[in-house]
Amino acid sequence: MLPALLLILLPAFLSAQIKVHPVAEYDFQFRYNTSSKVASPFHGISAGARVNIPTSNYFSFNLGLQYRYAFTNQTVAYYHIQKGDASLSDHNLEAPVTFGVRLPLKSGRRLFIDLGPTASFNMYSALKPNIDVLGYRTGESYDLHKAGKAQRWNLFGCGTLGYEFADLLTVKAGYRFGFLNQGSETETIKIHSITAAFIFNF
Repeated sequence: MLPALLLILLPAFLSAQIKVHPVAEYDFQFRYNTSSKVASPFHGISAGARVNIPTSNYFSFNLGLQYRYAFTNQTVAYYHIQKGDASLSDHNLEAPVTFGVRLPLKSGRRLFIDLGPTASFNMYSALKPNIDVLGYRTGESYDLHKAGKAQRWNLFGCGTLGYEFADLLTVKAGYRFGFLNQGSETETIKIHSITAAFIFNF
């Protein structure tokens, strides 16, 4: 009788606890190649959804899926274009998985810390030179996957500090570190980025 009752009540419990929230995020990236030469700062814009699974009043798991567009229009220092002026852009699908610690405050507000990895799948990376560089012609857009300069999968470690405004809005600021599989076959790009996110709690 008890197992049957639990099976009946469990879906109702989960539906009351698990919430799906829309997310909008911005990040400011610095990318370094293996010789520690920095690329121009990248801007990243992201949108998607997060699933919050509270395990207690103080702890939770968070799953997400979002699309991120990263771009720069300044001088770049990798892809074998050490002095080239070009536009670069990435289109990625990302799946963050984080563990959260929450501190309840007054009026339903909360302060929290989230830590965990993010897997990123690169759908498309493009380079568009503004001057002719190493055979790449001005004004043409080049698919870096076809050119052998980009791979699909990347992994980041993330840490964020946030503030939840009751049931309305969550504001987060964080730091991401990871490795980007772009460049030559023996080259890995390191990424450091500062992020700011808005999570809508409805």
